[in-house]
This record gives sequence, structure tokens and C-alpha cells, in this order.
Amino acid sequence: MGTIEINGARIKAEETNEPTEIFAPISHPLPILTTLKSTSSPSAIIQPETGLNESNFDAIIEIQDFHTGIEGIDLVWSSNEPKRPIWNHSSSKQPLETSVYGITWDIILTLTADISSIKLPKTWSNSLSNQPSSNPTTTTKSNECYLVQGPKGVGKSTFLRLLLNKLLQSYEQVAILDLDPGQPLFTSPSLISLNLINQPLIGPSFCFQSILQSSLRSYYLGNISPIDSPQRYLERLEDLINFYKLEFHEFNNLEPVLLTKRQRRKYEESLNHQVDSIQVKSTGKCSDRVPLLVNTMGWTTGLGSELLSKIRELVNPSTIFTFESQETFQANENNEENPSIQYLEPIGDTPLSLRLPSNESRTLNLISYLYSSNSTPISQTDRNTKFFRKWDFENQLYKQRPMIINHKELSIDLFEEEIPESHLSYVLNGSIVAILSNHHESNCLGLGLVRSFDQSHGILYLILPEGFGSNDEKFKICKGFEPCLPLNLLVYEHEDHQIKPYLEIRNLGIGHSNLLVGFEKKRVRRNVMRWSQRGN
Repeated sequence: MGTIEINGARIKAEETNEPTEIFAPISHPLPILTTLKSTSSPSAIIQPETGLNESNFDAIIEIQDFHTGIEGIDLVWSSNEPKRPIWNHSSSKQPLETSVYGITWDIILTLTADISSIKLPKTWSNSLSNQPSSNPTTTTKSNECYLVQGPKGVGKSTFLRLLLNKLLQSYEQVAILDLDPGQPLFTSPSLISLNLINQPLIGPSFCFQSILQSSLRSYYLGNISPIDSPQRYLERLEDLINFYKLEFHEFNNLEPVLLTKRQRRKYEESLNHQVDSIQVKSTGKCSDRVPLLVNTMGWTTGLGSELLSKIRELVNPSTIFTFESQETFQANENNEENPSIQYLEPIGDTPLSLRLPSNESRTLNLISYLYSSNSTPISQTDRNTKFFRKWDFENQLYKQRPMIINHKELSIDLFEEEIPESHLSYVLNGSIVAILSNHHESNCLGLGLVRSFDQSHGILYLILPEGFGSNDEKFKICKGFEPCLPLNLLVYEHEDHQIKPYLEIRNLGIGHSNLLVGFEKKRVRRNVMRWSQRGN
């Protein structure tokens, strides 16, 4: 009963009977749940399910345990060295003090040491509340486009999720153009993608790894930065933007000769069917428009600044949210329309920025992806991005049954690297590769782990997430520089404590535990300098 708001998402009891999924690990700032005053007068009826009188409350919230298996990520996450847990395991430990808790959740009622909540700067709250999307019937006919930019560690991803949830209050669907291959929102590292979202996202990115077959489109760059291939990055970016325009009836900047038969038919239909009014469903949400959110890289200097300027030129946003000061930021002069500029202040130090550097966040995303499973089939007519909802960390990767592929029937791309065919096994064994579709060049279907490449028999053994839908079509694989296989995935064991195959373990002597060869910390001497570097 009633209406609540959490992380910018407004949840109304009368709109849906489906529960809202919330991922809130203690390693990240926790979301704050607030109730909103209802415009309708509550009935003075005692509900038989709860025994509560509705007239005494603004909202009645039912919290259920959410059994997904994601808590097991701590087993892999801390397998190579002791780390602070991602989740609070209430089932095996004492619950947090002054909290209401279940099996998979805790509600923190008072200040708790080493746990932080999301605290929005004033500029964030003002920008989110002043968006015209709160009343889409008064906006122009063109699709709204919002671009978020700024350096690393200022809170771009957090703000974008809040803005996404805010827009979903007014729109049935929101498209997200994720252009950050180093810290992507919905995919594993080294990918950029276009996703269509129709549900609030409450939680960190490793809890929302998308099933790439359900994304509108995704591309594998082979690196976590476009520094080595900026031209390829811009080409993939332009293709994603054109795809968005084609799908959502914006053909003004496209040449008709580039359209397929299906796209040309859609183009002609859009010309013959001009929508004069915005359709608003009974839920009060706009269904005829799909606003676009653009997530950019944190690389804002040098070549990164030039790429960002090119992104603004291609996207032509209606609103730019920037974490740079007004003195240092200059809007793109090539825009046909002057965008609205919103200046934001950094969110400041949070447990995420203090405990999870960017490389460890990428590791979490990769672990989550490889141990996830797709329990429900993907419908060809449902174009919304689907996310993995189950994780199985009890089944180690080396125990999983791989897909067996004939090398002669498989195309292997090494990103233009000249490597002799006789050395392919050295390159592919134990590496993470991209699965590319044969129907559309470079469209990425997901990532896989090459367990082994038997070059003498021409057989490749490939481990894919459970339920990966690639058996129905032929595909090719691509090997880039990133991502690399994390050490966590090599040494992880569940409960059997067996010696891992292909790994050599030695005892380093008294005072040392059994460690992997090369696992000890390296000592770097800072007092060794050249004569020219020494002072007088």
C-alpha cells in the first residue's frame, strides 16, 4: 500500500504486483528508503494479510528474501587474499546491531560503523528534480538525450542510475548508451553497448550483468580504453547511435541507401504515420518516446578530451551533466541546438571509492558474469535488456562442462595482431574471448573462457555462462588485450579444498603458508636511483 522512493525509483503499490529487486551490498553506499504522501485518502480497512490499519500509515512495505546466490561472490572475491566481505552474511554471523533482518537482507535503523548510505549533493538533488521529464506531455517531439561526463571517481555511474530511475517514473522505457569500456554499467569490461531498460535498477553494476543477446547491440573493443584504437571506438559509437535512431524513428541524419529492407519499410511507415500527440498509458507513463542516457569515460584529458568532444558532436545531447567547473568546461560548438548545461559537484569519498579501485570493480563484474546463469529463455519479441538473476558459485569453472568446437568451423580474430598459427594455443589457452555474431559483423553476444585449445586435433573447449544462447547459430571468437583472467578465478575453491589442476603449489618455509608460485608480494626498492637523478 502507498508509494515509496528508493534511489530515485518511485514504486507505487497500485501499479504492479511484481516485487522490486534490490541489491544493496555493504561494500557500497546503501540506498535510503522513504515514503511519499499519498494523494488519495487511505481506507480504514484492516488488511487480513498484515492485520494493520492502512489509515495509520503512509505506506505498508512487504520485504521478502531474494535468493539468487549472489552472496557467494565473496568466496571467489577473497580466494586470493583476505578481503572485507561484499555482503553481510546474516545466516552465518551475528546480525548487525539495531537492525531488522531476514535471511538475505538487513534494514539498518541507526548509524552503524563502517557502513555508509548514499548522500546526494545539493546540485544532484536540484538537477534531478528540475528535469522536464516529470511531465513528458509538455516536452518537444524529439527524443530527450542526456549525457553525463566528468573525470574518474566523481560519481558519474551513481548519478546516471538515479537519473535512469527518475526517468522511468515518466517513461515506459529508457535507452542507455554505455560508452565506458573500463567501467561499464551492464556488461563486462572492454565492451560498449546500447541497452533498453524498463525497470528501476537499484544496486551496483556487478549485480546487473546483462544477457548480451537481449541487448539492442554491443561491441567488443578488446581493451578497457580506446587509447590504442580511437578510430575503431568512434566507428562503433557511431553505429550504436545510428542503430538507436533507426529503432526509434529518427532518420533525419541517415542516408536511406544505408537502410536494410526492414529498416527502409520502417522508415517509410514513420513518414506516413506522424504522431501528433504523445500516448500516455493508464500508468501515467509516456510510451511513444524513449529518452537516451549516455554514460561516458572518465578519461577527460588529452586524447580523451578529443573523443569526448566527438561524442557530444555525434550524440547532440539536449542536456549535459558535467562534473567540471563552469570555467573549465566548454560545450561542443558543433551542436545544432545549444544543450542545457547542468554543473554537478563530485559525490566525495565513499566506501566504494575507498575500498574498490577500478581494477577490482572490473574483477567483480567479470566474476559475476562467468558464474551467472540465464534461467529464463529470451523471447525474440521482447527487446528489453535482460539481466542474469541466478549465480552458482559452488560449481567452479574448471569443473564445468565446456562447449566443444571444431577449429575448422570457427573464425578466430586476434585484432589484427600478426601471430603465427602455430602459436594460437599459447594465445588462447586460459584466456577470455568475445563471442561475436555471424549475422552482424562485430555484434558481441557475450564473453567466454577458453579452457583449452587442442591445436593438433583442431578442437577448442569453451566455457560459457549457463544458459548462454549461442548453440542455435554459428559465431566467431575474438581475442583482444582485455579482459584478462583474474587470479581469483584460478585459485577459487568451494569446500572440497582440492589441489587445482595445472597449478603448482610449494611450501615457502617457516612463517609462510602455502602460496602459489609468484603469489608473494613484490618488494620494490625506492632508494635505487641513477646518478643523474640524485641531488647534490
